[in-house]
Amino acid sequence: MLKKGFALMQKMIFCLFCILFGAGTLLAVEVCGEPKHIAAIRKKAEAGDVESQSLLGSHFYLDLADGRETQEKAVKWLRAAATQGHVQSQYFLGRIFATSCPEKYFRKDDEVALKWWRMAAETGYADACKSLGNVFFEGHGVRRDRKESFKWYRKAAEQGDHRAQRRLGEHYRFGHGVSKDLVKAYAWYELALHCMPEWQRPRLGDRASLEVDRETLAQKMSLEQSGKAQKLAKELLKEIEVNKKK
Repeated sequence: MLKKGFALMQKMIFCLFCILFGAGTLLAVEVCGEPKHIAAIRKKAEAGDVESQSLLGSHFYLDLADGRETQEKAVKWLRAAATQGHVQSQYFLGRIFATSCPEKYFRKDDEVALKWWRMAAETGYADACKSLGNVFFEGHGVRRDRKESFKWYRKAAEQGDHRAQRRLGEHYRFGHGVSKDLVKAYAWYELALHCMPEWQRPRLGDRASLEVDRETLAQKMSLEQSGKAQKLAKELLKEIEVNKKK
């Protein structure tokens, strides 16, 4: 029963991926309805269609726990799409090689992960920018560089990524790669709370801890500083909204 439930959940995620990344609702319904339609996607992928390669790779990516063959197929098709410049595939390849778990047959390789994430990040892809920020902040496969992490977090934060916005707040709060600035730290914390998706807000752990961080800062600030922080947060939000329309 649990196995069937997990399989259904995987199909639902794949459907969502189809819809979000341009394959369309009809394809999502067809793929989730009958396995034979995977063969149709494979045929297009083998003919060099980059979207089909990405969808096929993502399909196998969702089944990584199924063994070596499935993982090899995921990497094969994601790499085929990634080498043609498909940004989401570049990002997912980075995730595969950056992750370490007992079920994986591919060894963790920070250099390979960095290569694919940088490729995607240079196009401005927010998730890849945030991942690069994490790499340089923690020093995974590279020398720890907080100025570089700030740079990439900023690129993701300006697109509305709430986790990157929180990281920027931490950089300003503790002086990681930039001068300490409580006003800017508070503003980015405020933005992170505002930009957190509705479906994630019930996850009280993330939101509650962020609210604690913001209130801790507020206690150290004057009324004048608090006013400046609120004003800055509104200005940054306007810039983010403009960026989303581009």
